[in-house]
Amino acid sequence: MVSGVSLGKIIVTGAGLGGLLTSYILLKKGFKVELLEEHKSIGLPRHCSGLVSDYVAGFFGGLVREHVMNRFTEYSVKMIEDSRFREALTLSFRKPVYLVDRVGFEKDLCEILTSLGGEVSTKTVVTDVNIRENSLTTSRGSRYYDLVVISEGATRRLVRSLNLCSVSRYLIGPQALFFVNKSPETVEVVVDPLLGSEGFGWVIPVDEKQVIIGLTTTSKKSGLLLKYLAKKVFSSLLSYRVKEFFGGLIPIDRPCEKIIGKNYLIVGDAASITKPVSRGGIYSLIEEVAALRDSLSGDSLNQNLLMSRYRKLLNTLRIQYFIYEAILSVGGYYKLVRSATKSGLREVKILDYDKLVPDPETLALLASPVIGIGR
Repeated sequence: MVSGVSLGKIIVTGAGLGGLLTSYILLKKGFKVELLEEHKSIGLPRHCSGLVSDYVAGFFGGLVREHVMNRFTEYSVKMIEDSRFREALTLSFRKPVYLVDRVGFEKDLCEILTSLGGEVSTKTVVTDVNIRENSLTTSRGSRYYDLVVISEGATRRLVRSLNLCSVSRYLIGPQALFFVNKSPETVEVVVDPLLGSEGFGWVIPVDEKQVIIGLTTTSKKSGLLLKYLAKKVFSSLLSYRVKEFFGGLIPIDRPCEKIIGKNYLIVGDAASITKPVSRGGIYSLIEEVAALRDSLSGDSLNQNLLMSRYRKLLNTLRIQYFIYEAILSVGGYYKLVRSATKSGLREVKILDYDKLVPDPETLALLASPVIGIGR
């Protein structure tokens, strides 16, 4: 699509958060949108824990307010060392971080789409996209479009088949919701050599009696690692039981350099725009959707403006890739935290949660063990 070409019918493939937000923006601008989802229910199966920054929550505005479940101003980083679960340091934030009920939020957002005139089809699997003929094939027949939005999530099956971006590497992110007799007061980030150099875990208090435990790893034994992590986390509790398992794949390829063509647009995890250090994808999605919103005028999309804004996002992610590669160069998250605590670091003050910008004093203290190990 060249800059300023008029849009007609738009088909969005995938009704995860990326597809829903993109459809919402397009519908609010007056475009005709059909949203296709392979599963029978919007918001399910669940993949994401639901932590978002103050900035992201502000972008959602009133849409997300009633779905906020908890609020945090710091995380506690803990280590599993010699079979012991101990506190290492604290991550403190200038602005709060919110836990959002993603399932409820996505279901409500879908209802808003239909009220705006959007057409939503569930149990509709897109099996093929032909970008030369502006057509796609689904389990319910063929469709034609002027623009197809590929928002299929982390699987990136269509992106791979169309050879639009590199698709080769994933982390596995299993999670589970537990009932407990007492939740921790704040989010706990867990580092452990068993999770691998690229892996870490988390414990998120939903309320006083429920917690989410999850991890990222490249290991094929991710399910066993989740059980191991839960056993360590709950070692001091009287009782706990699993309510549900969820999670999925996390793309860790470099982001797509080009997300828009003559008649297609790639959105969210399908473009592999997850943050390389924390592996969250919502901030990057919001920045991409905001760029799309600001590139729409009348009945057309300004491709040049969209790509200009997208390149700014890529520059932000490249800085995080530098940080991520520095972490791997010292042996991964566990070794970094262990070295930082041995050097006397007890608190990391984060000024920008999404961009991982620490205050200058903390940056100097944090850089010291990295440089020391990397020699």
